Amino acid sequence: MNLLADLLCEATPHVLTLDSYPAAHQAEIKAVLADFDRYKGQIEQRIKAQSSAQRTKLFFSWNGQQ
Repeated sequence: MNLLADLLCEATPHVLTLDSYPAAHQAEIKAVLADFDRYKGQIEQRIKAQSSAQRTKLFFSWNGQQ
């Protein structure tokens, strides 16, 4: 079924770049990336603390929602 849906759907003819998004979306993406850069050390520490587990999943707040 998925293959059929893939064949019937129009393929995206290009890879989207940051410039292809509206200004408000660009600002939000840049803010999220800046937060990851700002908290890189803390994120790495959390991942290392969970390194004994087979899987690690990080959750973060998006627009004030958890």
